[in-house]
Amino acid sequence: MKRVLITGAAGFSGRYLLRHLKRRGFQVLGTYHSRLPPKTAREDFEALDIMRFEKVAALLARFRPDGVVHLAAQSVPSRSWIEPEETFRINTAGTVNLLNAVLHAAPRATFVFPSTSYAYGYSFRSGSGCARERDLLWP
Repeated sequence: MKRVLITGAAGFSGRYLLRHLKRRGFQVLGTYHSRLPPKTAREDFEALDIMRFEKVAALLARFRPDGVVHLAAQSVPSRSWIEPEETFRINTAGTVNLLNAVLHAAPRATFVFPSTSYAYGYSFRSGSGCARERDLLWP
């Protein structure tokens, strides 16, 4: 049976992915940081702070996943503008920390890191004062 670890599994997408994989016979463990939604099967989840390398590596060594789907992030755009340093710390440093833990404890695991077009903001929107499409074309 394939094992999949889903970070941020208590979030919107993670809950659906966890159920989907379980229905298809995968052994799945989801992580959450601070809140577990009501009516969630607690045996499928474990609290985890991705900023704590030793805890992440220990979980990976114990669970031995074949795959890791990384969904843990500060994903609320309005909060990212209010707390930009915290957002950067979680989203960037947390991801690097998780990648290092995977390399250390589960080096054969496939790592999936989905993202969003929101990562690029309005940088390509015409008239935004940022890069314009014509500036990005090679001569």
